[in-house]
Amino acid sequence: MPLIGWLAGQTVEKWIHPWDHWVIFLILLAVGGKMSWEAWSNYRNGTDPLASCSTDPTRGLRLIGLSIATSLDALAVGLTLAVMQVNIFFVVFVIGCITASLTFTGMKLGSRLGLHFGQKVQIFGGFLLAALGMKVLLAHFLS
Repeated sequence: MPLIGWLAGQTVEKWIHPWDHWVIFLILLAVGGKMSWEAWSNYRNGTDPLASCSTDPTRGLRLIGLSIATSLDALAVGLTLAVMQVNIFFVVFVIGCITASLTFTGMKLGSRLGLHFGQKVQIFGGFLLAALGMKVLLAHFLS
C-alpha cells in the first residue's frame, strides 16, 4: 500500500507541497489527541476498553474495517514518501521487514504487558504522535 500511495503521490506532489507540513501536523495532532483522550477517559473512569468490547475485533466486519483503516494509513505514508522523494523500493523493503518483526514482537509481548500498561502507554503514544506532528511543523518553519 505504501507503494500505491507513492505512485499516487507522484501525481499530486506539486499541488500539496506548499502545505504538506500543515496536513501532516493536523493529522498527527488529531490522531494523537483522540488516542490520548480516549485512553485518559478510560483510565480516569476506571473502565477497561477490552471488557466493553462484546465482539472479537479479529473476526468479521470489524476485521475488514481494521484492515481498511490500516491500508489507508499505509497509503497516506506512501503519499508522504512521494513528497519526500525517497527511493521507494528500499523504503518499502525496510517497512516490510520492520513491520514483520514488530508484529511478531507485539504479539508475544502485547498480551502480557498490555493488561498492565495498556492505557498508560496509549496516552503516552498519543502524546508522541502529537509531538511528532509538532516536530514536522517546527522543522518546516526553522529550515
